Amino acid sequence: MEADGFTLVKSSRKRKVKPKCPYIAIDDETVPLHIFNSILRSVETEDGEFCRKILDIISHHRIVDIVCYGLGKIAVCKLAQYQLAVLLHISRVSKVKCELFDPVLTSTDRQFVSMLGITIISRNESCKRKVDVNTLFYMVHSSKRMYDNLLSANWSNLHRLVIIGNSFQSYHCNTPDEKLRNQIPHVFHALSRVREEHLPSFRSHQHAFNDTVILTFGSCSPSSAEMFKESLPVIDLLDDDEIIT
Repeated sequence: MEADGFTLVKSSRKRKVKPKCPYIAIDDETVPLHIFNSILRSVETEDGEFCRKILDIISHHRIVDIVCYGLGKIAVCKLAQYQLAVLLHISRVSKVKCELFDPVLTSTDRQFVSMLGITIISRNESCKRKVDVNTLFYMVHSSKRMYDNLLSANWSNLHRLVIIGNSFQSYHCNTPDEKLRNQIPHVFHALSRVREEHLPSFRSHQHAFNDTVILTFGSCSPSSAEMFKESLPVIDLLDDDEIIT
């Protein structure tokens, strides 16, 4: 008997408890695994042409490693979820191992990404990884200074780099030369050596890869590269107020 005079009748049947669904979590936000799998299926079925373009580049350039910088907050950003799905798909199909780093990822995020077969980079490299094998850098919507640091670290072997990222030509068209030269000198001086290929439209989410291109570079002699590099500063990402997370 309850205090209000009503008798509480309890059901004799046991309630079924729904199993917990694996999720990605950032700041108490969650993305159920079935939602991510739905996004992955959408990428595989609706954006086959988009993914094939990237896979053709991986094959043509004989890519050995894939490195992803700056994916962003996966649970709270739908764009990051679609970008992660594309990254996972091209890594699985090409059978090229993939590494990823973003300082905003939580321990739960890192566990989830690892479960997908992607290796988490243990320290912040500030996008200064120097490579000696052909490497695809997956840097969608990264800041200008992140690209600049990557070019700085690999100035003598730019031909080893393939970047999926922002259009350098767009930077050139929308920013005065003097500002580019001062803020991102390596990107500015690479303009004469960069080749840009546009990607097919991404149907699953129109904003996930807007203004994203495939960047490849011509080579120069090691001696001239080293001489030139001495006059170019390396940008500290700690001072970068443009980093997108």
